[in-house]
Amino acid sequence: MPKTATIFSLAIVFFALCFGQKNGVAQSLEEAKRLAYQKIYDGNLLMDKGRYADAIAAYHDAVKLVPNDPKPYYYISFLYAQLGRWDEAQLAAEKALQIWPLYPEAHAQLGAIYLQKQAFQRAFSELTFAIAQKYEQPGALNNLGGYYLIYKHRADSATHFFSEAVRLDS
Repeated sequence: MPKTATIFSLAIVFFALCFGQKNGVAQSLEEAKRLAYQKIYDGNLLMDKGRYADAIAAYHDAVKLVPNDPKPYYYISFLYAQLGRWDEAQLAAEKALQIWPLYPEAHAQLGAIYLQKQAFQRAFSELTFAIAQKYEQPGALNNLGGYYLIYKHRADSATHFFSEAVRLDS
């Protein structure tokens, strides 16, 4: 009987340790995600204030906390694009898509970057994919309008996408 009680006690201790550790890991992952999203929020505020280096640092802090989350990379891409640093913006958008291949906003961002780099066919591909995944993206629709206007010289199609962008943004 004592052996059975000992084995049972060991099983309970083992279960408690395993459960406790999983719970601890889950809490630390949740905490890391919460902190990372706070860093993204802080980065957005810093970007709005024109403190771009500090914003980039905040986004990179978020990446350190959750390296397998595409959102910090998306925001890094967005800020680099705002600064006209197209190659860095492209790398960050591609990293976001490496993590989550169907991330519609990252596809839209990459499409906008390709437009700036005059890689029109790639821009079209990214923008149409983004819109197919999530239509309610005024920026992607606006950029698709730009594609039709600049590259295809089709004012009718451009007007359609510009109008859709305005409708959704209202």
